[in-house]
Amino acid sequence: MVRLWDAVAGSARGAYKGHSGAVHMVAFSPDSQLVASGSEDGTIRLWNAATGSARAIFKGYWGVAQGSSVFAGLPAGGLKVGRRHS
Repeated sequence: MVRLWDAVAGSARGAYKGHSGAVHMVAFSPDSQLVASGSEDGTIRLWNAATGSARAIFKGYWGVAQGSSVFAGLPAGGLKVGRRHS
């Protein structure tokens, strides 16, 4: 589960349910409309930030489980997943 918090108020704003493993990566799109999350279950999920509804599920991203992937929001609203360099 991914929880969205209001950092100023210190209160939970929403919960995004769907991953079956621990979540290690989270990123917002540049316009803050979407949230991407990566989990040990090998999926990257794209969420509507306002409603918490799932927009897309991408399977087969096992590198996320080891924390070896990074997310970058693209200006056109896309999402780039790459490998972290040590």
